[in-house]
Amino acid sequence: MRAPDVTAYEIVTPHGEGAPWTPNGFKSVSLNANGSITWNIDAPTDGQYRVQVFYQNFGAPQAAQIQVDGQTVLSNVDIAAKDDSTGLDVLSDSFDLTAGAHTLTLVGSEFNVDYIQFIQEIASSVSKRNELPLGFALEQNYPNPFNPTTNINFSLGKVTNVELTVFNVLGQKVATLVNQRMPAGTYDVAWDASDVTSGLYFYIMKAGNFTVTRKMMVIK
Repeated sequence: MRAPDVTAYEIVTPHGEGAPWTPNGFKSVSLNANGSITWNIDAPTDGQYRVQVFYQNFGAPQAAQIQVDGQTVLSNVDIAAKDDSTGLDVLSDSFDLTAGAHTLTLVGSEFNVDYIQFIQEIASSVSKRNELPLGFALEQNYPNPFNPTTNINFSLGKVTNVELTVFNVLGQKVATLVNQRMPAGTYDVAWDASDVTSGLYFYIMKAGNFTVTRKMMVIK
Protein backbone atom coordinates (compact mmCIF):
# COMPACT_ATOMS: atom_id res chain seq x y z
CA MET A 1 0.00 0.00 0.00
CA ARG A 2 1.41 3.37 -0.99
CA ALA A 3 0.36 6.80 0.28
CA PRO A 4 -2.20 7.55 -2.49
CA ASP A 5 -3.96 4.25 -1.72
CA VAL A 6 -4.61 5.03 1.95
CA THR A 7 -8.33 5.40 2.62
CA ALA A 8 -8.43 4.79 6.39
CA TYR A 9 -6.41 5.76 9.41
CA GLU A 10 -5.41 2.18 10.18
CA ILE A 11 -3.12 0.23 7.86
CA VAL A 12 -1.40 -3.12 8.15
CA THR A 13 2.36 -3.31 7.68
CA PRO A 14 4.12 -6.63 6.93
CA HIS A 15 6.81 -7.39 9.49
CA GLY A 16 9.35 -10.14 8.87
CA GLU A 17 9.67 -12.56 11.77
CA GLY A 18 12.60 -14.84 12.52
CA ALA A 19 14.96 -16.53 10.09
CA PRO A 20 13.40 -17.38 6.73
CA TRP A 21 13.52 -20.93 5.40
CA THR A 22 16.02 -21.53 2.60
CA PRO A 23 17.32 -24.73 1.02
CA ASN A 24 20.52 -25.93 2.70
CA GLY A 25 23.26 -26.63 0.17
CA PHE A 26 20.97 -26.51 -2.86
CA LYS A 27 19.75 -23.82 -5.25
CA SER A 28 16.15 -24.92 -4.72
CA VAL A 29 14.02 -27.80 -3.48
CA SER A 30 11.69 -29.60 -5.89
CA LEU A 31 8.23 -30.49 -4.67
CA ASN A 32 7.00 -33.50 -6.61
CA ALA A 33 3.48 -34.92 -6.31
CA ASN A 34 2.12 -33.94 -2.86
CA GLY A 35 5.54 -32.77 -1.67
CA SER A 36 6.03 -30.75 1.50
CA ILE A 37 8.50 -28.54 3.38
CA THR A 38 8.27 -28.24 7.16
CA TRP A 39 10.07 -25.74 9.39
CA ASN A 40 9.82 -24.50 12.97
CA ILE A 41 8.88 -20.91 13.80
CA ASP A 42 8.39 -18.89 16.99
CA ALA A 43 5.53 -16.37 16.79
CA PRO A 44 6.29 -13.38 19.04
CA THR A 45 2.62 -12.48 19.74
CA ASP A 46 -0.92 -13.61 19.02
CA GLY A 47 -2.08 -12.18 15.70
CA GLN A 48 -2.36 -12.42 11.93
CA TYR A 49 0.48 -13.92 9.92
CA ARG A 50 1.31 -14.66 6.28
CA VAL A 51 3.80 -16.75 4.34
CA GLN A 52 5.65 -15.48 1.26
CA VAL A 53 7.02 -18.16 -1.05
CA PHE A 54 9.66 -17.50 -3.73
CA TYR A 55 9.56 -20.28 -6.31
CA GLN A 56 9.88 -21.48 -9.90
CA ASN A 57 7.07 -23.23 -11.76
CA PHE A 58 7.74 -24.19 -15.37
CA GLY A 59 4.59 -26.31 -15.77
CA ALA A 60 0.92 -25.75 -15.04
CA PRO A 61 -0.53 -23.49 -12.30
CA GLN A 62 -0.85 -25.24 -8.95
CA ALA A 63 -2.62 -24.76 -5.62
CA ALA A 64 -0.53 -25.12 -2.46
CA GLN A 65 -1.60 -25.45 1.18
CA ILE A 66 -0.26 -24.00 4.41
CA GLN A 67 -0.50 -26.10 7.57
CA VAL A 68 0.12 -25.06 11.17
CA ASP A 69 0.91 -27.87 13.60
CA GLY A 70 -0.52 -30.38 11.14
CA GLN A 71 -3.80 -28.52 10.54
CA THR A 72 -4.54 -26.83 7.18
CA VAL A 73 -5.09 -23.07 7.63
CA LEU A 74 -4.92 -22.08 3.95
CA SER A 75 -6.01 -24.54 1.27
CA ASN A 76 -5.65 -22.57 -1.96
CA VAL A 77 -2.38 -20.64 -2.27
CA ASP A 78 -2.07 -19.82 -5.98
CA ILE A 79 1.18 -21.03 -7.54
CA ALA A 80 1.31 -19.38 -10.95
CA ALA A 81 3.39 -20.75 -13.82
CA LYS A 82 6.09 -19.16 -15.96
CA ASP A 83 8.07 -21.14 -18.53
CA ASP A 84 11.28 -19.07 -18.53
CA SER A 85 14.12 -19.08 -16.00
CA THR A 86 12.85 -16.22 -13.82
CA GLY A 87 11.39 -16.86 -10.40
CA LEU A 88 7.97 -15.99 -9.02
CA ASP A 89 6.62 -15.26 -5.57
CA VAL A 90 3.26 -15.38 -3.82
CA LEU A 91 2.12 -13.77 -0.57
CA SER A 92 -0.49 -15.93 1.15
CA ASP A 93 -3.69 -14.73 2.75
CA SER A 94 -3.44 -14.06 6.48
CA PHE A 95 -4.13 -16.67 9.15
CA ASP A 96 -4.48 -16.57 12.94
CA LEU A 97 -1.58 -17.76 15.08
CA THR A 98 -0.99 -17.79 18.81
CA ALA A 99 2.29 -16.72 20.36
CA GLY A 100 4.94 -19.39 20.81
CA ALA A 101 6.51 -22.29 18.96
CA HIS A 102 4.73 -23.82 15.96
CA THR A 103 5.46 -26.06 13.00
CA LEU A 104 4.62 -24.66 9.56
CA THR A 105 4.29 -26.87 6.49
CA LEU A 106 4.03 -25.92 2.82
CA VAL A 107 2.31 -28.66 0.79
CA GLY A 108 2.28 -28.60 -3.01
CA SER A 109 3.14 -30.36 -6.25
CA GLU A 110 5.43 -29.86 -9.23
CA PHE A 111 7.24 -26.60 -8.42
CA ASN A 112 10.64 -25.60 -7.04
CA VAL A 113 10.97 -23.60 -3.82
CA ASP A 114 13.84 -21.10 -3.46
CA TYR A 115 12.92 -19.23 -0.29
CA ILE A 116 10.11 -18.94 2.26
CA GLN A 117 9.47 -16.00 4.61
CA PHE A 118 7.23 -15.94 7.70
CA ILE A 119 5.56 -12.52 8.08
CA GLN A 120 3.57 -10.89 10.87
CA GLU A 121 0.95 -8.19 10.21
CA ILE A 122 1.28 -5.19 12.52
CA ALA A 123 -1.41 -2.49 12.65
CA SER A 124 -0.07 1.07 12.69
CA SER A 125 -1.99 4.29 13.27
CA VAL A 126 -1.44 6.99 10.61
CA SER A 127 -2.56 10.57 11.22
CA LYS A 128 -0.41 12.86 9.06
CA ARG A 129 1.51 11.78 6.00
CA ASN A 130 4.26 14.35 6.55
CA GLU A 131 5.25 12.91 9.93
CA LEU A 132 8.17 10.56 10.44
CA PRO A 133 7.30 6.92 9.65
CA LEU A 134 5.80 4.99 12.58
CA GLY A 135 7.33 1.64 11.63
CA PHE A 136 9.78 -0.04 9.30
CA ALA A 137 9.17 -0.65 5.59
CA LEU A 138 11.13 -1.81 2.56
CA GLU A 139 9.72 -0.83 -0.84
CA GLN A 140 10.00 -2.62 -4.17
CA ASN A 141 13.01 -1.35 -6.09
CA TYR A 142 12.51 0.83 -9.15
CA PRO A 143 12.97 0.39 -12.01
CA ASN A 144 12.55 -3.38 -12.01
CA PRO A 145 13.79 -5.14 -14.14
CA PHE A 146 16.79 -2.84 -14.58
CA ASN A 147 20.19 -2.35 -16.18
CA PRO A 148 22.49 -1.38 -14.62
CA THR A 149 21.18 0.78 -11.73
CA THR A 150 18.09 0.73 -9.52
CA ASN A 151 16.82 2.54 -6.43
CA ILE A 152 15.63 1.01 -3.15
CA ASN A 153 13.48 3.00 -0.70
CA PHE A 154 13.11 2.11 2.97
CA SER A 155 11.63 3.75 6.07
CA LEU A 156 12.71 3.65 9.71
CA GLY A 157 10.36 4.47 12.57
CA LYS A 158 13.19 4.99 15.06
CA VAL A 159 16.96 5.17 15.27
CA THR A 160 18.38 1.69 14.73
CA ASN A 161 21.20 -0.33 13.18
CA VAL A 162 20.39 -0.98 9.52
CA GLU A 163 21.86 -3.58 7.18
CA LEU A 164 20.76 -3.68 3.53
CA THR A 165 22.38 -6.46 1.49
CA VAL A 166 21.96 -8.12 -1.92
CA PHE A 167 22.16 -11.89 -2.53
CA ASN A 168 22.07 -14.05 -5.64
CA VAL A 169 19.87 -17.14 -6.00
CA LEU A 170 22.66 -19.32 -4.57
CA GLY A 171 22.53 -17.37 -1.31
CA GLN A 172 25.87 -15.64 -1.94
CA LYS A 173 26.20 -12.02 -0.83
CA VAL A 174 27.04 -9.79 -3.80
CA ALA A 175 26.69 -6.31 -2.29
CA THR A 176 26.30 -4.49 1.04
CA LEU A 177 24.41 -1.25 0.41
CA VAL A 178 23.93 -0.08 4.02
CA ASN A 179 25.56 -1.18 7.27
CA GLN A 180 25.29 1.53 9.91
CA ARG A 181 23.18 3.09 12.65
CA MET A 182 20.61 5.49 11.17
CA PRO A 183 17.99 7.93 12.52
CA ALA A 184 14.27 7.65 11.83
CA GLY A 185 13.26 8.74 8.35
CA THR A 186 12.81 7.69 4.73
CA TYR A 187 15.83 6.77 2.62
CA ASP A 188 16.67 6.08 -1.03
CA VAL A 189 19.69 3.89 -1.87
CA ALA A 190 21.02 3.20 -5.37
CA TRP A 191 22.61 -0.08 -6.49
CA ASP A 192 24.84 -0.33 -9.54
CA ALA A 193 24.69 -3.92 -10.83
CA SER A 194 27.34 -3.44 -13.54
CA ASP A 195 29.58 -6.09 -11.97
CA VAL A 196 26.99 -8.89 -11.73
CA THR A 197 25.39 -11.11 -14.35
CA SER A 198 21.77 -11.07 -15.49
CA GLY A 199 19.34 -12.90 -13.25
CA LEU A 200 17.23 -12.88 -10.11
CA TYR A 201 18.58 -11.24 -6.94
CA PHE A 202 17.21 -10.77 -3.43
CA TYR A 203 17.68 -7.67 -1.27
CA ILE A 204 17.27 -8.02 2.48
CA MET A 205 16.87 -5.27 5.06
CA LYS A 206 17.54 -5.89 8.73
CA ALA A 207 16.64 -3.07 11.14
CA GLY A 208 16.55 -4.13 14.79
CA ASN A 209 14.10 -7.04 14.96
CA PHE A 210 12.64 -6.20 11.55
CA THR A 211 13.73 -8.33 8.58
CA VAL A 212 12.16 -8.31 5.13
CA THR A 213 13.19 -9.63 1.72
CA ARG A 214 12.25 -8.57 -1.79
CA LYS A 215 13.41 -9.73 -5.20
CA MET A 216 14.65 -7.85 -8.26
CA MET A 217 15.74 -8.74 -11.77
CA VAL A 218 18.90 -7.65 -13.59
CA ILE A 219 18.59 -7.86 -17.38
CA LYS A 220 21.58 -7.09 -19.61
